[in-house]
Amino acid sequence: MAGSKFRAGDRDRAKARFRQLPRSVKRATGVALDSAAQELAEAIRRRVPEDEGDLRDSVRWARGKGAERRNGRKVAPAGGDEDITVRVIEGNKKAFYAHMVEFGTKASPAQPHFYPTWRSLKKRLVGRVKRAQAKAIREAAGE
Repeated sequence: MAGSKFRAGDRDRAKARFRQLPRSVKRATGVALDSAAQELAEAIRRRVPEDEGDLRDSVRWARGKGAERRNGRKVAPAGGDEDITVRVIEGNKKAFYAHMVEFGTKASPAQPHFYPTWRSLKKRLVGRVKRAQAKAIREAAGE
């Protein structure tokens, strides 16, 4: 069986780099997700049909896996690890009718604004996160 092609110490340096990689990628992903969530929340606020402004004011974003799950809809561009999960949320106790505006009722037609905005921005926002991750990987590899 052929021996390792690593020189003395190379394997230890490679392992140290691999241990560092997830932390730097997570950090870069978190920053990119924060800016993507902020951009998405602002875009949704601009497209919300206004009556009194309560629904527009209820659009926000939060970090964390269980962030405000009970009070509204959410979009999570990234899932999995709690540290990098971001949710864009619409609705609260005052604007409990967010889903009725989005999908309509018998008495009023649908006024979609949340999901069409997400679908229109998804490619750009996901691309931003992927580029940040790739850049973090390149920097950790020393390129």
